[in-house]
Amino acid sequence: MPYLVHSPQDREEMLAAIGVESMDALLGDIPPSLRIHDLKLARGLSEFETMAAVRDLAAANRVFADRLTFRGGGVYKRFIPTAVAAVTGKPEFYTAYTPYQPEASQGTLQAIYEFQTLIAELTAMDVANASLYDGATSVAEASMMARVHTGRDEILVAGYLHPEYVEVLHTFSEGRGMKVKRGDQPTSKTAAIVFQQPDFLGLLVDARGLTERAHSVGALAIACVDPISLAVLAPPGEYGADIAVGEGQQLGLSASYGGPHVGFIACTKELVRRLPGRLIGSSHDAQGRRGFVLTLTAREQHIRREKATSNICTNHSLCALAAAVYMTYMGEAGMRQVAETSFQRAHALADRLTALPGWELAFPERQFLNEFPIIVPKPKPVLRKLAKKGILGVDRVTEPLSFELSRPGAEAPRLPAAGVQAPAPADALPKDVLRAHPPDLPRLSEPEIMRHYGRMASLNYSISEQFYPLGSCTMKYNPVANEAAAALPGFAGLHPYQDEETVQGALELMHRLESALCAIVGVDRVTLQPAAGAHGEWTALRMIQAYHRSRGDKRSEVLVPDSAHGTNPASAALSGFQVVEVRSGRDGRISLADLESKLSPRVAALMLTNPNTLGLFEREILDVAEMVHATGAMLYYDGANLNAFMGVARPGDMGFDAVHMNLHKTFTTPHGGGGPGAGPVGVKAELIPFLPHPTVEKSNASLDAVLSANYLRKQVEGVLDLPHEGPCMHEFVASAHNLAPQGVKALDVAKGLLERDFYAPTVYFPLVVPEAIMVEPTETESKATLDAFASALKEIVEQARTNPAALHAEPHSLPVGRLDEVGTARRITAYLTGQSEDPVLRWKRVRK
Repeated sequence: MPYLVHSPQDREEMLAAIGVESMDALLGDIPPSLRIHDLKLARGLSEFETMAAVRDLAAANRVFADRLTFRGGGVYKRFIPTAVAAVTGKPEFYTAYTPYQPEASQGTLQAIYEFQTLIAELTAMDVANASLYDGATSVAEASMMARVHTGRDEILVAGYLHPEYVEVLHTFSEGRGMKVKRGDQPTSKTAAIVFQQPDFLGLLVDARGLTERAHSVGALAIACVDPISLAVLAPPGEYGADIAVGEGQQLGLSASYGGPHVGFIACTKELVRRLPGRLIGSSHDAQGRRGFVLTLTAREQHIRREKATSNICTNHSLCALAAAVYMTYMGEAGMRQVAETSFQRAHALADRLTALPGWELAFPERQFLNEFPIIVPKPKPVLRKLAKKGILGVDRVTEPLSFELSRPGAEAPRLPAAGVQAPAPADALPKDVLRAHPPDLPRLSEPEIMRHYGRMASLNYSISEQFYPLGSCTMKYNPVANEAAAALPGFAGLHPYQDEETVQGALELMHRLESALCAIVGVDRVTLQPAAGAHGEWTALRMIQAYHRSRGDKRSEVLVPDSAHGTNPASAALSGFQVVEVRSGRDGRISLADLESKLSPRVAALMLTNPNTLGLFEREILDVAEMVHATGAMLYYDGANLNAFMGVARPGDMGFDAVHMNLHKTFTTPHGGGGPGAGPVGVKAELIPFLPHPTVEKSNASLDAVLSANYLRKQVEGVLDLPHEGPCMHEFVASAHNLAPQGVKALDVAKGLLERDFYAPTVYFPLVVPEAIMVEPTETESKATLDAFASALKEIVEQARTNPAALHAEPHSLPVGRLDEVGTARRITAYLTGQSEDPVLRWKRVRK
């Protein structure tokens, strides 16, 4: 296996350095009864065989030519400039992690900052966030913002909002105590009116009137918009909407059978502190160099836990990058031409179709943009005949912003004309639905785009170039073959609403993946729907909640250890549960006595990570499972640390009823600078009836990960504090508390590692360890890399003792030095309170 780097000699030397004779000594915390010897998986294939098999599956799908795809419904096959894939395919972008260390992540941070600005310009809103999973979750998150901001519990859905968005809104609303109703007449109980412009049928709605109606009773107006349409239609900011949301798939992303896509959300400055997810702000270092940082993080789950604005910790950075490249390539003129061409062709087609006997527009009195519903005498035979004809119906320096590089009067990209006789939107639509002022979008040529984003990519650390010892994040090497397989046209070109007989390859692939995951974690079924780890947590809790309700059992509490990831309590709160914390014992593992005192008939589930976030296996897991099940509660497994024992033991055999997995951690899919992720959830038989619909009807990796962690832990002994006894599993937690007399903190150690060309470990988590430094080396890092990392740590600690002032000044060889994150937050507050015109969270042209 070419991705496992330790040779037999390396393993022998590492075991000797640790002071044990075999791997069994490092796995002693796992009870023998839980050890497995055969996963019953199919024989592993070489890369050549794997790619051949994947190509066969792709060939079993039918991809309709772009020009012959008429099926929309929120997902569209539009022209995608080649530059988009060229930029997103840069390993510095797609293998990078969430930009928690800004000095080593300026490329990703600037790209997201540009995305935020582009979306804010397009929607004419004050601020946009760093992106969300998709359009549906954007609608749900916006509704929860309205619920908190107004203190009201009713969400009014006006008109024909995408039916899947409505389903997601209903599901989210249950946990937040919101009532979703249909209608367009708000009352004093209404938190917000949600409407779609154009609506799901492609018809224009009275967005201005709905907004005024919402404001007349003190409610918010949430506009779900088509981003391409905003090149010609009035944007939400022009008619006074409070929040703008939507699906960004049209902005440079393939249909890919439904995802990953990208959601966007923008709002007025009065609502900024209610925004979910990440926000990027501009900042400066001590030398005055501009940089970008994650900001206003006190809203997020890793700090606020169950009190966070949302449980999400993933934004779809890579998809947002694609959207930013697309909008920069097209510019305002290019996007306007796309919208106008779509409008003209749709109207020309409508005229020709309604000339056929028995064919007529479903709503002839309504204006439409680029989609329209039509009544057909015999629709199914028509669609079958269309399908037979191949037609589917239904050097490191800082980099200027793309806005600053854009040249006035730059030519728009060359796009084909509409080629039909039809009026332009300005000639056919009422003036009040058209955009009054064009969005201030940049326009760069392809060479300028490639150089701009290429320079930004060089500002990132990435797993393709550096060691990423991020605890609890499993930053292992991402095989290049993964990206090649995912990009095959037989997968990337599939529309999510294609008929099943045309997507048999994709369905078989998902079925095979489900079977493999079931075997690996010891469950009966798996849903592949969750878009990230936190999404998987929430999905599992909602299934557990539905299970208890089906038995007439109303349980209101979820138990969460004090060492748990912040998403655990946030997901429980989002599901409507009260979060009860369970303390850790002195050994760093869950206290059975404290657990027993908090178990009751009110408890729906215990959420547990094993090994826990301290890298320690819960030795008494079988006792924990028995205690939980004895009260009728269920045991949920957070799969963030599954890499520790994959192929050695299985969560299902430990008594876990629901298991979530992070494919972007354990199974080598890339992190993309913060997303997209994937968080499948596996369940035992009792929970199968509650799986989301639809469903599709032994490795050395973990051993090497455990070996690497224990080897590195041994090297750190005596250098940093080790608060818990070993051995550890796949990661360990050290502490910089021993450096406090020199005034050195964990953050200083992290910045010192950046200066020495290593990405910093996770710092200040878990919260139960002061000055925590969580290290996870993974199985794809060589012994030589681990030795070099240990040497760098020793050098940093020596510097802390002899010259701490120099350490406080690091890093100084990166594009920017330490950025003034506190100052950034203060500048944002000044903007939000009207004391400054600088929005900080986006670029804004200075008007002269």
